[in-house]
Amino acid sequence: MLLFLLVNIEIAYFFSPPGQGLTLDFSASFAQDMTYYLAWALFAFALLILGIRIRNTPARYAGMGLLVATLLKLFLHDLWRLGGLYRIGPLVGMALVLIIVSFTYQRFLNQEDRC
Repeated sequence: MLLFLLVNIEIAYFFSPPGQGLTLDFSASFAQDMTYYLAWALFAFALLILGIRIRNTPARYAGMGLLVATLLKLFLHDLWRLGGLYRIGPLVGMALVLIIVSFTYQRFLNQEDRC
């Protein structure tokens, strides 16, 4: 939880105006929104891989939950602000992340069945 909070604080600090300190604004700019989206997706994937590696079910569920939250943020917030062809990039990126996650999770479930 603390590492996820630190990632969000670092993103907010990077996009904060100089001299104003830390400002948490989830609707400031497209670049900041996409940075949050990518960081959350990578964090969810890393948490899922960690849960698979150490065989920790709560870590896997937390990774999947964060991935669902990332999808909801993408579809309900980020894509709402985009128009036309600009929606294709985030959708393709999320499709690639979901394909990788599904192959990883399927491979994990097949290994559990063999044991």
